[in-house]
Amino acid sequence: MSAKFWSAPLSLVAGAACFVSAVVACSSNSTNPGFDGGTSSGGFSSSSSSSSSGGFGSSSSGSGGFGSSSSSSGTGGFGSSSSSGSGNGGNSSSSSSGSGTTSSSSGGATSGAQCSPTTATSPQITVASAALVFSPANYLPAQPGVVGMGGYGYAFSDGTSVSCLNGNAFCGAGTIATANPPTYSLYGGGIGVNLNQASGATTKMTMAATGSGITYALTNLPSTPATVRLIVDNAGVDYCNNITTMSGTVSWSQFFTMCYNLPGGDAGAGLAGPPAAASHIQFQVNSAATGPGAFNFCVTGLSFAP
Repeated sequence: MSAKFWSAPLSLVAGAACFVSAVVACSSNSTNPGFDGGTSSGGFSSSSSSSSSGGFGSSSSGSGGFGSSSSSSGTGGFGSSSSSGSGNGGNSSSSSSGSGTTSSSSGGATSGAQCSPTTATSPQITVASAALVFSPANYLPAQPGVVGMGGYGYAFSDGTSVSCLNGNAFCGAGTIATANPPTYSLYGGGIGVNLNQASGATTKMTMAATGSGITYALTNLPSTPATVRLIVDNAGVDYCNNITTMSGTVSWSQFFTMCYNLPGGDAGAGLAGPPAAASHIQFQVNSAATGPGAFNFCVTGLSFAP
């Protein structure tokens, strides 16, 4: 599943990725990012999209661009996928109804930014020297000390908020719309990466996570009032944790299906240990009802904690 959480049950969400050599635009739909688009889940507070299993270049429903897949809403861009997401309002969570978009994790290799939605113009993304490097473009290769077996990075959003990912490094920037209760269809956006996808592959696979949790490091946190969640999935279900520091370790027992209700509310089901079938990790920047937000950060560290 992909990320989109507000304060409702999680669901599937995906989106479209645009690839250009400088400023770019992107769109949305639901899929297993790949050149085609399988099925990806939405972030929290996202609704499930029709899972698509497109062939090279398109999915079973809707119309996608080259190497894209599309679901019930939106059309994918080059090498992208899209879906609709929703959720109920909650403490900085994503929406209860509405559509969201995430860019595909596979898709064309390009050094330019890829954005969601595809009609967006990429803001200036600050690339830190210590950021995890994509090689080839948009692809995070398997390497010691970095989570996963290799996979494509991508951007995702609710369709109004803008999220863009640099093609050379795991860095993103964007603007987050003000949340819109009671539907909370404007949940925000963010960046993510697939954990088991061969370079050039059309679909993503799952892998068995290891260790005690996820250790991460970012160069910045979103501007207030926006907040950020760390998301990992297991067998198609997303689990999240509200992170408040630029670096740290989140144990598996701290990931919940409805973390947006914390503190004090029903957090939903939690992970009992390492996910046996994880396909992606995402950093979702959440909208707030008190006003718009923005983000501009790089992921400098991402690994399974010992």
